[in-house]
Amino acid sequence: MPVENVFCGLCGLSSVALFEHIRSVHKIDIAEYERQCPHAPLFSEAFGRFVTQNDLHCDAGGVTMTRSLFGVKVASGVLPDEHVPPADENYVFDEKTSRNLLLSFIENDRILLVGATGCGKSSLIVQLAARVNWPVRRINLHGETSVSDFVGQWVVEAKYSVS
Repeated sequence: MPVENVFCGLCGLSSVALFEHIRSVHKIDIAEYERQCPHAPLFSEAFGRFVTQNDLHCDAGGVTMTRSLFGVKVASGVLPDEHVPPADENYVFDEKTSRNLLLSFIENDRILLVGATGCGKSSLIVQLAARVNWPVRRINLHGETSVSDFVGQWVVEAKYSVS
């Protein structure tokens, strides 16, 4: 049976689902795409049936499924992402800490993990993300880290020289 595709309303690319294509190629979010191409479908009917049959959710954020991890229902990514870390099957979770951390993530709370070097603060975040298919970007900070390290800085460039 041939695969059923839809076409991007902006460039004509053919795919079963256009979420990642729209974000990465056209550099716009799904809401903007729907505004620009109101009658162009985001995914094929077959993909829609697959989403429904597998209890997945499809919206402007992409395709997700609900998983329960440590008693917390979490919207989990379905599609692969290069920033999702690999799961370490030998990792041992502290259930109470993991549950509290997941609840904080879901509520978009600010989190400060404190502990000695090597006690597992970063590993916990990475392994939770691996289990729910969430991307992670790690940034190591130190005493000399400044705001300009994150947002950049203005630099004066001399265009003319006086001789």
